[in-house]
Amino acid sequence: MRMNTVDDVTTDTNSEDHRTEQSRWTLYYRKNGRALNAFLALVLVWIFFAVNNPALFLNPLFYNAFLFSVPATIFLTTSLVFVIVSGELDLAFPSVVGAAGGVFMYSVVLGVPVILAFLLTMGFGALIGLGIGLIVVYGRISSPPFHSEVQHLM
Repeated sequence: MRMNTVDDVTTDTNSEDHRTEQSRWTLYYRKNGRALNAFLALVLVWIFFAVNNPALFLNPLFYNAFLFSVPATIFLTTSLVFVIVSGELDLAFPSVVGAAGGVFMYSVVLGVPVILAFLLTMGFGALIGLGIGLIVVYGRISSPPFHSEVQHLM
């Protein structure tokens, strides 16, 4: 065994680098550990509920109904991703979504065709967004997510 000295530090040339000895699974887990832990938690929660209520959680109709209703929520919330990722917090979206739903429902009840009711609802949402944008830009509100939206909704 040969010893090297570099700047008064003794190193062993036969020492093994433990990082290269790690298995592929360990390296994969280190890279994707958070996602794997979240998935494991999801599976454990599902198993817990499936054991406690197998009639519901092992029934394919439950998942069919769930997957049928989820796209509407995803459609409504996808636009919020851009607001939240940009560092803003949009306080008006729950009231705008509720009011837009009311506009759509009222239009359909009055006999407006669904396509036209959808377009009216989109226009309503655009007008609310325009109003908030005008307050932010021309009102020079420093904290747009809070002040302008609360003022706009009053």
